[in-house]
Amino acid sequence: TSESAMAAAGDLIRRGGNINLINEHVVRNKSINLLHLWGAVLNRLNKHEALDMVYTYITQADLTTHLVSENDSEGIANFLNNLDEGKMALILKETSDGKIKGSFRTTKDDVDVSALAKKMGGGGHKKAAGFSTIGTIHEVLEKILAL
Repeated sequence: TSESAMAAAGDLIRRGGNINLINEHVVRNKSINLLHLWGAVLNRLNKHEALDMVYTYITQADLTTHLVSENDSEGIANFLNNLDEGKMALILKETSDGKIKGSFRTTKDDVDVSALAKKMGGGGHKKAAGFSTIGTIHEVLEKILAL
């Protein structure tokens, strides 16, 4: 968490924001179905040693099986960012229109995940970036791991 994020949180509280309510929606508001999805996705978690990156993926079949929407699965990339292993995290998600959406995250100051996202046709910020492309999850993953 950056100094500016903490300042923004302080400003929100000074203006009457309810930090407990925000925490409830961001951190605690998870359904059993969503946690079952997380279990399946975390079971696939792997580490690429050369890139020092942990990665996993979500398929449309996962979403259907666990009765979870694409939007509901957004928090997994940020959760992976809490791992001690790896300098960065990647989650690939198969979208309903058949594309693959990738989300990179890092907490490390010496890593710029936007550089990887740009190589995949995307962009973002140094610590959070993404892309959307065509192909299968495994094809896209192979391309990323070869960068």
